[in-house]
Amino acid sequence: MSARSTILALAAGLALVAGPHAQAQQPPPSNVLKIASTPDEATRATIQAFIDAHMKLIATGNPEQVQEARKTLAGLLRKPDCSLVFYRTFLQLATPEISSIVKSGDAFRATNALLVVRQIRCSEALAMILDQSSATLQSDARVRVAASAMIGAMVRGGTVQPTELDGIARRVRENCEVETNPFAASQLIESLGGIASTADAAKLPNTVRGTFDELVKATGSALTRAQKPDSADFAMVVFRGLFVMRETVLKMTPDQQKALGKTVEPLLKQVEALPDQPKAANAEWAASEIRAAKAALPGLAKLVGVNWKSPEPAKK
Repeated sequence: MSARSTILALAAGLALVAGPHAQAQQPPPSNVLKIASTPDEATRATIQAFIDAHMKLIATGNPEQVQEARKTLAGLLRKPDCSLVFYRTFLQLATPEISSIVKSGDAFRATNALLVVRQIRCSEALAMILDQSSATLQSDARVRVAASAMIGAMVRGGTVQPTELDGIARRVRENCEVETNPFAASQLIESLGGIASTADAAKLPNTVRGTFDELVKATGSALTRAQKPDSADFAMVVFRGLFVMRETVLKMTPDQQKALGKTVEPLLKQVEALPDQPKAANAEWAASEIRAAKAALPGLAKLVGVNWKSPEPAKK
């Protein structure tokens, strides 16, 4: 499932109780969206009123109202007139209500609130999404899956400056290392691929390489979990990590690729050592993910200059 499908499914599929309608509120005019300096109190009040009317629906409305309110706010934030000052003002004014919704324990409402944040093109918005993708800060795995799926799209959409990518990649890796849900971890791995792609487009080869190193560490943490019977399903994260690694390596020059061998080879050997039939409750599914991960090893090894020979299957 793609990142977009994941977050929209979460936004649309979770049950919630019905709530009241809010009065219709006109969106801020174009001149407000274009503000280039700190807004006055009247301008802030205009923005606040629009936020309040629709965040109230996200917090208390029925499912249809929640999604309509989210679409209205997101539609405003997608307008090309929106300035960086407007984005930051909007986020500042909306943060108390967003935080309340996110802490409510209702994953449906929380996901829809975060989908609004996803459209805000400033580094502070991405920082909020990164917080919600952390198992240390967000206990609901459903919200973490949704937030993790938003990171790559925000980075590719120009939410942050290219010079910020190294720090974001490091934060994503740190979140992956403490993640206990394989679906959330897979989305974090995918977002590292999005960061690498953005760095490549910005012609930042050192950031591409740095992101690759973070990707190796994140995949290694998933591998450690996959080696344990109670979390063998993390094999799916390992497979996803190997796939994203390959996509990242293909963005590098042949010389850069060959320089990765010593970094990658230990990880490849550990993946090869995973048991073909793990002792786990979901052993059949985990085994299929392990087979997929092992099948990816020769191609990645060749790209990074590792002399790889898969072991012969055990004789029966």
